[in-house]
Amino acid sequence: MEIINYENRNKVPDDRFKLFAKHGKDRIKPGDVLLVESYTSMASIKNPSSSISKSGTSAFAGICISIRRRGVDTNFILRNIILKVGVEQKFFINSPLIKSIKILSRGEGYRRAKLYYLRDQP
Repeated sequence: MEIINYENRNKVPDDRFKLFAKHGKDRIKPGDVLLVESYTSMASIKNPSSSISKSGTSAFAGICISIRRRGVDTNFILRNIILKVGVEQKFFINSPLIKSIKILSRGEGYRRAKLYYLRDQP
């Protein structure tokens, strides 16, 4: 099991693991506003010259309400309000569909690890 985790970890760029490390200056915390650019399909990754790849990326920005650190299965949940409807999306950091993760702003005043109470606020 340890070998599988090590092999999968080597497939992902190192800066993602630095972003989601438990300790560190540049780590992501709940309350930070993130922008995640992702591919819409595996075809746009494998064949970048195809017509699918021209519209093959999408971006989702939102506030990070949860981080689940479980080695290879590390994931995080982003929440945003789109057309007056709350939208949440879960991303796995080891997913090959994720193109990049950027921190837009740091959260201030949040003292909880899970910000699920933001779901109840308008």
